[in-house]
Amino acid sequence: TKNDFKVFHKCLSELKTNTVVANSKQYNEFNSCPEGYILVNDTCQIGKSQNPCPEGYLLKNDTCQFDKSKKKNSIQQNEKILSDEEAYGSNKFYANMWLKTMDEISSLLLESQINNKQKYLNIVNNAISVFRRMENATPDQQRSTGKQMVEVINLLEKNFKAHKNVEKYKDVLMKIAGIMTSGRPPADIFIANKVYDCKSHSKPFFTHHVTDLSKIKKILAWGSVRTGGGATDSLKSHTYMVIKKVGSEVLVHVPTDSYLIGYEASRLYEFRDTIHHTLHFQASCEIAYRFGHLDIIEPSLQEKIGTLVTQEIQHKSKIMPIRPPIFVKGGTLVAITKGVPISGWWDFGLSNKNNNNQLPKRLSAYKGNIEEESFRFADCPYDYFVKDLKKAYYKKIKKKRCGPKEIK
Repeated sequence: TKNDFKVFHKCLSELKTNTVVANSKQYNEFNSCPEGYILVNDTCQIGKSQNPCPEGYLLKNDTCQFDKSKKKNSIQQNEKILSDEEAYGSNKFYANMWLKTMDEISSLLLESQINNKQKYLNIVNNAISVFRRMENATPDQQRSTGKQMVEVINLLEKNFKAHKNVEKYKDVLMKIAGIMTSGRPPADIFIANKVYDCKSHSKPFFTHHVTDLSKIKKILAWGSVRTGGGATDSLKSHTYMVIKKVGSEVLVHVPTDSYLIGYEASRLYEFRDTIHHTLHFQASCEIAYRFGHLDIIEPSLQEKIGTLVTQEIQHKSKIMPIRPPIFVKGGTLVAITKGVPISGWWDFGLSNKNNNNQLPKRLSAYKGNIEEESFRFADCPYDYFVKDLKKAYYKKIKKKRCGPKEIK
């Protein structure tokens, strides 16, 4: 009967939800649901207070759609505790995380035998107080406190180098100082989701091919200016892999042991029925890389990620952090793709936090834009492969130049 079918369908739906939750590592220990979801009638549903979409958009039917009832107010946006919520993809989550770390710094200083201990304690505790009430603090209070925290950063560098969390502490201090002095934290290639228990490498350490190069026609250098995806004359900080036979699939693997720290899923601007994904990885303490224009995320990996949120605006899509980050062994298959329809292009980009690339004069129009920040840290991903693999990739690059001619 119709009632029997409804009961069966409800049971099946709940069984599917419970299975996904049980197998997913992205769960909330208090309600057994993935982060951002709450348990309602034994099923996981989007929490009412959670909106994983960009500012001015709401989640409807698992897609981000423009919120017609609200108009973005830039003045109010600047008064929030985090003016970069959209950039980091979380409403106050990072603020609370950073405040917890500030408490750890305060405890470290309290237990230490450093000179002028009370001075540094006062700076940290005052910063905690101001950061908690950003909307009520005056600009002068914010700027003054932000500048003072540089002293604490220098103190950590000088006196606490051996402490296991010193890099994390310095990182958080710089982020909060940046928000107080300039309205947003400094650019962060790890999207505020860095794994600090990481390794540093002095030599190339990518030991696995990311794809079958026999299926790749050519590789296009990073630093090009292109129009597409709804963006005009966009400065690209990633390379392009061009598939030989348009419409054919290629497999995508990670080149080294990595952590998956974020993803994006959005509808293509020119092909609205096509949803593409970008996967963001941390490869070391200094290196992050990403694959873009991916059709299918490997099923077991997607299961670990949990429910994916699809964003409607391709060129304005934001990175969704994955907490905790997911470890992926080097050489593991992570995705399958045909690239962009009609062209077969897909992205492979890499950022090095120690880079400080400067825009050449011909690209000066991008100064002050987010594209300049990406350009500053960009690097050729193929230079991080061991010798034999690097040689194979460079055979696919025209004139053997992987980036802008001005960047050596």
